[in-house]
Amino acid sequence: MKKHFSITRALAFCMILIITFVLTQMSNAVNAPAPGSTGDPLITKSYVDAKVKTLSDKISALTSALDKAEASLAAASSNIKTLKSQVSTLIANNSSSGKYLTVKMGKSIILKVGAQVVLYEGSAKVNGILTDLTDGKAISTNQTVKPRHLIVSAVTDTRGIKASTDIKVLISGNYTIK
Repeated sequence: MKKHFSITRALAFCMILIITFVLTQMSNAVNAPAPGSTGDPLITKSYVDAKVKTLSDKISALTSALDKAEASLAAASSNIKTLKSQVSTLIANNSSSGKYLTVKMGKSIILKVGAQVVLYEGSAKVNGILTDLTDGKAISTNQTVKPRHLIVSAVTDTRGIKASTDIKVLISGNYTIK
């Protein structure tokens, strides 16, 4: 009888476990979150469309900003090319190597400090005080520049030579023609 009692007890215990499990599962099924609630969220088409529109707007704004940045970069690149060209021109015009120039009558070559000029053709007069290194003398305003003499300016102001006729000169250093 004791054996029968233990089997009955064991069966009863198993039956209680099974009933408890089934009731728990039924309880969970009854208390399951409703579709669309925070416990069981659904995504609607309107929600997805709103998110896609927001992302599309951001992409459009970034594309527009990128286009503006590219245009600005292209303008800056163009400015850099222009500036490089201007610097090259300035370096070429103000280089210390000699240049052979033709200057029209009435024009003046204003010499910067250290600039040198040699008159090859025509006649010119001095503006200010210059140094004739060939003779080793100072020459002053309205004196005639001798051909093939090396003339140097010691300061930067309005000193230079003025063409009385069309002249050809070899010049080095910084100068301007007025």
